[in-house]
Amino acid sequence: MANSERQQQMTYVMDETDKIAFRLFCENIHLDHKEEKPDQEFIDSFLGTYKSFQDFVIYTFESIYEVPEFVSHYVDYESMANDWEASGEYWYETVGKDCYVFGASL
Repeated sequence: MANSERQQQMTYVMDETDKIAFRLFCENIHLDHKEEKPDQEFIDSFLGTYKSFQDFVIYTFESIYEVPEFVSHYVDYESMANDWEASGEYWYETVGKDCYVFGASL
């Protein structure tokens, strides 16, 4: 879900995924998620829920670049995910089977 779609949705009501993401976000920046309400910083930071951080990297990379299927087998997405994680640009938390990905704008 794109950030603009998420912004519209959150104006009305947060779904369960957003509630979990907001709790994780607040814990990361030391806010009380029960007293705080989502603001633009959260909306801009939350990038979505994926099966893994590597799935986020694959989705993002292939959204930016048109990677033909026969070429995608040669891309080392595991190393790319390690590099993106080490860059400090992103952080994520895994809850159950879901990986909540955030941009590190703090």
